[in-house]
Formats: sequence, structure tokens, C-alpha cells
Amino acid sequence: YKKAITCNPNSASLRRNLGVAYGHKGDFIRAEATLVDALKLDPADGRAHRSLSRLKTYSVEDPQLLEMLDLFNDPNTDEESKCHVGFALAKAYEDMGDYQVSFSYLKYGNSSKKSIIGYDFSVDALAFSQIKKAAISIQKSKLPVKQDIDGPIPIFIVGMPRSGTTLVEQILSMHSNVDGLGELPYLRRFALGTAKGEFEISAKRLRLIRKSYSEKIRSLSSGKKFATDKLPHNFFNVAVIKSAFPESKIIHVKRNPESTCWSNYKTYFESDLGYCYDLSDIVNYYKLYDDLMCFWEKCYPCEIYHLDYENLTINQEEETMALLSFLGLKREKSCLSPHKNKRSIGTASNIQVRRSVYQGSSEKWRLYEPYLGNAFKGFVA
Repeated sequence: YKKAITCNPNSASLRRNLGVAYGHKGDFIRAEATLVDALKLDPADGRAHRSLSRLKTYSVEDPQLLEMLDLFNDPNTDEESKCHVGFALAKAYEDMGDYQVSFSYLKYGNSSKKSIIGYDFSVDALAFSQIKKAAISIQKSKLPVKQDIDGPIPIFIVGMPRSGTTLVEQILSMHSNVDGLGELPYLRRFALGTAKGEFEISAKRLRLIRKSYSEKIRSLSSGKKFATDKLPHNFFNVAVIKSAFPESKIIHVKRNPESTCWSNYKTYFESDLGYCYDLSDIVNYYKLYDDLMCFWEKCYPCEIYHLDYENLTINQEEETMALLSFLGLKREKSCLSPHKNKRSIGTASNIQVRRSVYQGSSEKWRLYEPYLGNAFKGFVA
């Protein structure tokens, strides 16, 4: 981006993308300054406003707040920009403690995003059903465990988005024997059709999936024994993972359901996770996910490590060392300081995981409880 900007110094989008890249690297001071520069070049860049909103704390005197309000209320603002600004204004009013106004902008931003991408919940519901039906055939084609592994052993970190999967990867990638590879698209690309039963299920197909995926992670890793893949939705692919990569490890990170659903609803995802933009959709999706994880536990008892996010924040050392023991890794104190990890993080959690592990985040949804109606009623014990 720096090189591109030297060729086109007046490009607001290049400066915005550079600011986002700085944020992924954890350089939040440069990220904020660069995004401010981008908005000087194009004050109507809704995406830049939203990106900047994640990096600062607002007050009523903040000039950006007035700029965003003007942009949101301008009839000439296109719907995509208005969607971004809706999320940004929600963050601003949350900072100022006006949760009712914050929720109104958040509701607009989510409704707008859902409309833009044309999400249909029934498509996701069908996928869960297909995966369960295909699981038995996939289990029957399981490959034998290889004694000599060509490349790193995969550690799949699965769970709902915003459940703590990034934190867990940060913890593990501080270990001397673990490469953190982030959210990899490859297993989804190579295996999801098989997981859903769309292709003939056989040992031959599983070997092809194994070969294709292993070549990708080998090219990305630095030669360490293990490599993490924290694409949360790999919970779809558990049967394929257990059959094509029998030596691999699966860590399922689970967080309080209300907190998980609320955090997803609050987040603008660059990838189109369509179920996140409606409270009813996200609650129903969470229930399908929870049911599928119970199904996997019955299929593979004691083979999936279930890690409770809240327990991790309360008993960090105990939970971390238990996790390392499950993976067969020696205890290393560096794993207790994930906030010191220098990896670039491109997920929505890139800001939170730069801090020390802290408690209390799972209760923040209660600030908005008066405006949620009965959205989370189904989770009450």
C-alpha cells in the first residue's frame, strides 16, 4: 500500500486500506492517523469511518461524529456507505453511553447489510441437515493414522465467530512448536462439498483432500510440528477432519450464547456471514451450531477438546496448561502472554487480543438488554 500511495497519493481507498493493514499488525496509532488522512481525502468513505470507529473512543465534541451524522442523513449517500456509517455510529453512541441510540443505528446497519447480501436462513439450515446425513459415510472411509507426517500436524480451532477462537490461536502460536496460520479457506474449499454429501464419499476423495490441504499449510508454515487453522466454521467439517486427518487435533471454543450472538450482531464482518445481521437468524443459527457440536461429541466422544471461553478468562493459567496437555505440548510460560504475540491478525478480534486476557466482556450485552425484546429468551436456563 505504501508503494501504491507513492504512485497515487490522492487515493483515499489506498490510505484506508493501509490504515486497516496497520490495525492488523497491531500498530493502532498509525492505523488511526492513516484513516484520518483517508477521510480528509474522501469524507464520504463510509468504510473508512467504520474502520476508524473501532480504534477510538468518542465524545459529543468529536468532529467525526457530526461528519458521520451528516453522511448518514444525506439522501445522496449510497446504501453500502450508509450501512458502514450505521455500525460506526452505533460504536460512537455506545462510547457515549447512549445505548438506545446506539442500538437504533446498529439495527439499521445490520438490516441494511442483510438486505445488501440477500441472506436466506433456509440455505444455512439445509447445510446443517446435509452435514449430519453425510457424517456416517465419511466415518466409514476414515484413513489410517500415518506414522510419518509430511508437514505440520493441523490444530483446528472451531466454534462460532466471536467466541474466543482468535485468543486461543494467539495463546497456542506463542508456543515454540506451533505456527499460527490464521483463518485458512482451504479446508472449506477442498472439503465442504464432501462434508455436505454433494460428492461421492470414499477413501480416495479423503486422500485427495488430505494431500491438497497438507500442501497448502506446509507452504505457509515455518517447519514447526503443529500449525493452527482457526477458521471457526470448520465445525462443519469435523467428520472430514477426523477421517482425512486422524492425527490432527480439534479444539472447540464455546462462549456464553447470549454474548456470542450479541458480539456477532455488533460486528460488521468482511466475509458475508449472513446470519449475523438479524437477531432471530443469529439465535437460530447458534442453536443449529450447538446441536451439531453435540452430534459430533456423540460421534467422536472425548476426541474434541471443548474449551470454555469464560473459564479461560477466569483461570487463564490452569486452562492454558490443560489445553497444552491435550495437544501433547510441553508447558511454556510464553503461552500465558498472548497479548505479546506479534502476528498479524486480520479478524474482527484484532484489537481485543492485543490486550491482556480480561474478564467481563461476556456481560456487555446486558447494556442493551432493554432493547432486545425476547431475542435471547430461548437461552434462559
